[in-house]
Amino acid sequence: LVKNMAAAAAALHAKRRQQNPNFAISRPSAARRAAHKSQQDFWERLQKDATLRRLMAKYDVTKDNKLDKVELGNLLQVRMKNDLTDHHVKILVLKDLSGGEKPTNEEVEWILLTADRTDKKIDNAVGLEEIEYAVDLWKSYISVKPEFDRMFNEYDKDHSGQLDFDQLKNLLKDLNSGIEPTEEEVKMVMDMADGAVLKKSGGITRTELQGAIAIWYSYTEDSKKKGCCTVS
Repeated sequence: LVKNMAAAAAALHAKRRQQNPNFAISRPSAARRAAHKSQQDFWERLQKDATLRRLMAKYDVTKDNKLDKVELGNLLQVRMKNDLTDHHVKILVLKDLSGGEKPTNEEVEWILLTADRTDKKIDNAVGLEEIEYAVDLWKSYISVKPEFDRMFNEYDKDHSGQLDFDQLKNLLKDLNSGIEPTEEEVKMVMDMADGAVLKKSGGITRTELQGAIAIWYSYTEDSKKKGCCTVS
C-alpha cells in the first residue's frame, strides 16, 4: 500500500511537469519545502511502522502481540542497516542473517528490561510500542560491541565474566593516562555501574562496561573543570 501511494505521488508529479514545463525548475518557497519535508517524514514513518509490524508478526510466535525473552532473542539475530529509498530518505531495513551470532542471555535480558520500561507498563515483554526502541538500542550496542569486548577480555584476567574491583581499577588507570584512581573513585564507578543492567553481582559485566566507562569519563570531565582529584 505504501509503495502504491508513493508511486501515485510520483505519477502526479510527472503529470504536473508535463502540463507546466516550469514546474520542475521553479524554486519552491520555504513553506513548500517544509511541506515536502513533512511529506517525506510521513512516508518514512509509514514505512518504518510497517517494518516494525512485520517484525512483530514474524517473531511473535505465541501471537500475543508482544515478544517474550526467547522471541526477542530470535529478533536480535537479524542484521540491521540503514538504506536509502528512491526519495533518498533513510529508513530502517532488517534482513535475516542465516547463522547469525546469538546474543547472550544477559544482552537479551538487558534489551528487554530497558525497552520494557519505555511505556511505563512493566510486563517483562516488548510490545509493538517498544520494539522500535529495542531495535535502535541493539543497533547502537552492537556497533561498538567489538571494541568493548576486546577491552573487557584484556582486563578480565581470570576469565570470570566480570571485572572485579582491582581489574576495574586497572582499566580506569589506563583510561586516565596511567594515573591511578583512588579507592573511593573506583568504588563510585563500581557502585553506579554494577546492577545498572541486571541485578548487582559485585563486579562489572560485559553489558555494564559501557556504562562504567561513561560514568568514569563524565566524572573525569567534571573533575577537570573543578581542578581536583586524580584525573590527568
